[in-house]
Amino acid sequence: MSADGLRSDPGTVTRRRFLTALALGGGATLLAACAAPAATPTQAPKAAEAPAQAAPATAPAKPAEPAAASAPAKPAPAADLDGLAQLAKPEGEVVIFLGRSGSRQLKESFSVFEKRFGIKATGVVGSGSENAEKVIAERDTGLFTADVWMGGLTTINTRLLPKGALDPIESQLVLPEVKDPSLWWQRRHWWGDPEKKVVFLFAASPSSILAFNTTLAKEDDIESWWDLLEPKWRGKIVSRDPTQAGSGGATSYMYTHPKLGPEFLRRLFTEADVTVTRDARQGAEWLALGKYSLYILNAGNDVQELRDQGMPVDDMVKPVKEGARVSSGGSGTISVFNRPAHPNAAKLFVNWWLSKEGQLTAMKFNNLDDSLREDISKEDVPPKYRRQTGVEYGFTDSEPEVLAREGEMLDFMKKVFESRR
Repeated sequence: MSADGLRSDPGTVTRRRFLTALALGGGATLLAACAAPAATPTQAPKAAEAPAQAAPATAPAKPAEPAAASAPAKPAPAADLDGLAQLAKPEGEVVIFLGRSGSRQLKESFSVFEKRFGIKATGVVGSGSENAEKVIAERDTGLFTADVWMGGLTTINTRLLPKGALDPIESQLVLPEVKDPSLWWQRRHWWGDPEKKVVFLFAASPSSILAFNTTLAKEDDIESWWDLLEPKWRGKIVSRDPTQAGSGGATSYMYTHPKLGPEFLRRLFTEADVTVTRDARQGAEWLALGKYSLYILNAGNDVQELRDQGMPVDDMVKPVKEGARVSSGGSGTISVFNRPAHPNAAKLFVNWWLSKEGQLTAMKFNNLDDSLREDISKEDVPPKYRRQTGVEYGFTDSEPEVLAREGEMLDFMKKVFESRR
């Protein structure tokens, strides 16, 4: 071996020949020729595989860039819904328990959700108290079939919350357009439970506490709630039972009103010979048939449905001397059960329902409930049932002090009825 590192025997390239070849541009050929004897046939494939083995070592660096780009700090709402849908599809279903006043109106809108996401939305129909008892009975036996509750506040606060059946809903909200309070009425979220965690209020319209038979009474006959004590209305008023959960929202409004209060309710139900029914639909039908002139503490859309069928009935939502009221009723609330049967489908449904798309769908199918979202068109809601600018509304559904007194109110009304016997 020479100092150049090249073999000097006659069978190899000499230093002189090597330098001469380089000068003539044939260096690559000669280097290959020199390397050939040093490689065995089994080494050649390894040399050829080296580039292929090196490629995977650098490959992960390339996908890392799109991965970072696909996770922005604030994902687009559509992408969020689509992502939730992918998680929810294996569950296949979301089960929504409905209080009766909202059942007929809201249940029909669930078909839009089903077509949008390919997930079945099962609405369990029944009165608020009936459905609450069903849920509680199931849970007491270790059965959990429910995902979402949409129903009256009295049932929620007096039956479901004390049983610990509902979870805080805010952690379920992921869409920026839902989470942003500035997009809602008075630039805030509204809550129907004292701790403002569990019952999200998504709709509130001027509320009817009174309906009338248009052939037997006129809206202008009532300018103050105290007018109901006039002798001409004695025996001509039907009412929902104010001692039962379900009518508590309207009754609590009167019970806590500084110009009405317990004394007004006591006198109304002991002096005016009011007939009481626990069936809201029956009260509306009696009114339509002319059996009664006025229907107080009416609920849901029974009166409006009969009116639309041509019956001589209408509801009164105008302000009176004691003011005006907006209410979420039994069809403007949404809550999530703890230990839901379909947790991902429940989250998807809640976010879709509170989105622009969901709220427009809700008003299209139930146009008597004005969404609390302020960034969407209200053209589907008749002007009579839209909140008006400049009007002072009492929104007792969202007032914890009123909600906390519902039990007190129900106990008071039971004592009033005991005195009637």
